Amino acid sequence: MGYFPFFTDIENKNCLIVGGGSVAARKIKKLIPYSPVINVIAKDVCDEIYDIKYKNLFIYNRIFSPTDIENNFFVIAATDDPSLNHTISILCLEKNIPVNAVDSKDDCSFIFPSLFKKGSLSIGITSGGISPDLSVYYRNILEKNTPSDIESILDFMESIRPLSKQYIADSKNRKKFLKECLSKCLSVNGIPERGYIENLIKKYNGENIKNNGFVHIVGAGCSSADLITVKGLTYVQNADVIIYDDLIDEGLLETAKESCEKIYVGKRGGHDYIKQDKINDILVKKAFEGNTVVRLKGGDPFVFGRGGEEITALTENGIPFDTVPGITSAIAIPAEAGIPVTHRGLSRSFHVITGHTSDSGISEDMETLAKLHGTLIFLMGLSNIESICNSLIKYGKPENTPAAVISGGNSKNKITIRSTLKNLSDDCRINNAKSPAIIVIGDVTKLELKNNCR
Repeated sequence: MGYFPFFTDIENKNCLIVGGGSVAARKIKKLIPYSPVINVIAKDVCDEIYDIKYKNLFIYNRIFSPTDIENNFFVIAATDDPSLNHTISILCLEKNIPVNAVDSKDDCSFIFPSLFKKGSLSIGITSGGISPDLSVYYRNILEKNTPSDIESILDFMESIRPLSKQYIADSKNRKKFLKECLSKCLSVNGIPERGYIENLIKKYNGENIKNNGFVHIVGAGCSSADLITVKGLTYVQNADVIIYDDLIDEGLLETAKESCEKIYVGKRGGHDYIKQDKINDILVKKAFEGNTVVRLKGGDPFVFGRGGEEITALTENGIPFDTVPGITSAIAIPAEAGIPVTHRGLSRSFHVITGHTSDSGISEDMETLAKLHGTLIFLMGLSNIESICNSLIKYGKPENTPAAVISGGNSKNKITIRSTLKNLSDDCRINNAKSPAIIVIGDVTKLELKNNCR
């Protein structure tokens, strides 16, 4: 008998697994990437299942009842009792509920393939239950030969479908266009340059198209070039233009192609800098020239990165874009100093505040902040540190609250100044703290979780 590989959507659909051993655990782990609601019924459940962290996993410690199969999209009989698995199979087949019974192909209306999933790509291989090892062998070959950036490639292929329908009327030519685009993506293990796509469209429709570019808003992470995401790095490597901030590791720029234009738009408090409106204009101008533009921002684009304002400008001008998150300095820089922003018994929350946007130079709601029990993290606040500390004390934060400043931004010469809320400002002056700096206030600053074993 041949098994037809029928792919179906199981997201948020109920499934039942009867059995609580290691086999059931493996089935659960295979299902989780597809987001079903998983109900497990077993009198004895192994620790491996209890250790699985998945919000839609529900465990019922009891024996199976025939009514348990009702209202389930499919059922898996995974007990160590073949007769019970057979009974479950019969019950399901009578009600036309798909059922898989482990180690008994005759009791299965469907079987589990050897699975490989990455992003939207899902591959299942089966030998019809004859040789699972053979299925695994071919799965491993496919997995090994799947591009590392397949998720970005799939996102890109999805994004150009509307473009192909808009500019290529003939369905056969449109199909050829998409096939050639995919071949190019696979050959470069990434996304081709914008100019390539434009020329390819002209090839298949014989007409010129509006030469709008594309903008990737990319968070570069902080401190080190290797903290950028894989997707973000791929965009940097394929960019025609990179518009970058002050707080990035410039080693990232060295990964760009030789022809890439690099435009510095860094801002630093107390110094002359390019205004945000001007940065928006540069983004729009370079995109209108038909370029693939990367707006490379330190940390995360949306943690006081003004990424939202740039997206508004792009949207108003009809320029397509996407966003790639980055590791925010609010978490990463304290972590490098051995300070976790949360820690059991010390802090159950953290709050990220800008240090300089109001008319007074500090947050408008210091009274509320002073009453919070979690960790307070002030970004871009070194020039206002005295006002920040005094305001928190004024509104009830104890003077002896542990506090710290990590000074030096992405440089290798960062210093960490540990003090109290009362003395932090003076200690920063004594130690000649420099911007960029991060202010951390709370009990977690007493910790120094560094690896001293190397």
